[in-house]
Amino acid sequence: MGSWSVWRMARVVTSLFVLMVAANYLVVGFDNITNPTNPNASNWPFVQGVISGDGVPADSGFEWRFIDATWFQAIS
Repeated sequence: MGSWSVWRMARVVTSLFVLMVAANYLVVGFDNITNPTNPNASNWPFVQGVISGDGVPADSGFEWRFIDATWFQAIS
């Protein structure tokens, strides 16, 4: 196999890192789709809180961006 340069090794490590992050997102996304309402098995409460704007001050001016419709949160 020859000697590997630092740049080739950096590309391999970066590629492996990107693949691991993509696999993590794939697992989380699959879990959210197949089991969206079980708060012990998914991050659905977190996603619902982000979309509905929990934790953002009421006078911040961003209220128009929040989605309170549960049916729309489920498909997004």
